[in-house]
Amino acid sequence: MVTSSFDNIIHLIHKEISIKLKKTNQILDFYIESEIPLILKLSKYFFKNRGKQLRPVMSLLSSKMINN
Repeated sequence: MVTSSFDNIIHLIHKEISIKLKKTNQILDFYIESEIPLILKLSKYFFKNRGKQLRPVMSLLSSKMINN
């Protein structure tokens, strides 16, 4: 099945860049903090399930390609 294959590929990529992806997520978590309760609630809702994180993964992989 195509979805299963894609999920496997994404999983392998995540393993390759897991440390940097974790740090990226920590930075995002830091920036979504707010003293305004509604903003904090909305931010936590939107970032609760991060999904496949295609954009951060592609950014980190691009950076790895350039900087090796």
